Amino acid sequence: MRWSAFLARNVRPVVAVVLLLATAVVLVSVPSQGSAAPYPGPRQVTILPPGELYYGKTYNELAGDWWNWALQFPSEVNPLLDTTGEFGALGQEGRVWFLAGNFGGENVRELRVPPDKAVLVPMFNSLWWSPEDGNLEEVRALANAQVNSGADVWCTINGKLVEDVYAYRAQSQPGGFPFAIVEGGLLNEWGYEPRDAEPAVADGYWLLLEPLPIGRHTIVFHSSIPSMDWELQVTYYLTVVLPK
Repeated sequence: MRWSAFLARNVRPVVAVVLLLATAVVLVSVPSQGSAAPYPGPRQVTILPPGELYYGKTYNELAGDWWNWALQFPSEVNPLLDTTGEFGALGQEGRVWFLAGNFGGENVRELRVPPDKAVLVPMFNSLWWSPEDGNLEEVRALANAQVNSGADVWCTINGKLVEDVYAYRAQSQPGGFPFAIVEGGLLNEWGYEPRDAEPAVADGYWLLLEPLPIGRHTIVFHSSIPSMDWELQVTYYLTVVLPK
């Protein structure tokens, strides 16, 4: 079943959903991670390059974790639909803190992030799963095609433009990832029966930031598909403080 965070708002709940994905290569293989290198930003903000293990996870695995996180909540508290950042701390477990995109349009969110959490930025991504959309090879092809749709993607961190964002592409590892449609979650609310929807494939452009320095940080990410008249932009004002 296709899920697109940017297109979902324009389709009926029972129709396909799209969220944010990546590249069309050999269907059963993980694509090249590009030439991204550690990227020091302002105030010593560092973007970690794909292809390595961070906090026990690869970019490819974190993409699946992000989808399970983002879709588990009902609409009234879902971080994807959050207009202020009020629900941004829900379900934030482990060493990586997930930021949320939206289904198109512009949001400004503000929240506090612990100083020991890496931060995952979902610039543009997509999710497809079986059996609605076919077998593993077919859902991977669909995910790849969606990310290859000519999206324009950029991100700034504390006012500085991230270079070569297309090098930060990651899709689910061979075999896909375990994805669950949760009872009471957003997809269940939109008419999908709770179940394990496997295999699923996620693809997209992500940035994994090392834990941010104490203080205030501004992250803006934007993506658009001009041919589809679709555009997304999210601004996060993050305050990193020591726990009391």
